Amino acid sequence: MKAFRFPLERVMQWRKAQLELEELRLHRLLEQARAVAAAIGALEAAVTESGEGLRRQGSVAGSDLNTLCQFRQSAARRRERLLAEALECERAVERQRKQVRETQRAFRLLEKLKQERQREWSLGLDRELEALAGECHLARWVRENRPASE
Repeated sequence: MKAFRFPLERVMQWRKAQLELEELRLHRLLEQARAVAAAIGALEAAVTESGEGLRRQGSVAGSDLNTLCQFRQSAARRRERLLAEALECERAVERQRKQVRETQRAFRLLEKLKQERQREWSLGLDRELEALAGECHLARWVRENRPASE
């Protein structure tokens, strides 16, 4: 009775490592997307706070209004760049999710193949053990039922 050996074990381990790498890439892209979203939120909060700060002052100089206007224009340009970056991050995340699914599929296919081969091996082992047990029982029966004259 030989032990179970899956000939594609090294390929399966390579696929597993590949899957872990693809999942890590997806995690990094998701972190990048969260960082961009946080930057957009922080920028919008800064724009809101700058306007509120001026309103709280009461009297406002023209130079303060000009500075606020320039800041808002700069923030609007920065926001557009961040939104474009967020869109690209979203696209990259979707591409990577697709890659992860494909890699998972390839790994699971090998996993199922291994399980099927292991099941077949186990059935063969059970048959072999059953045949051996039958032979042992038959040999014992013959030994016990042998005529005394022999």
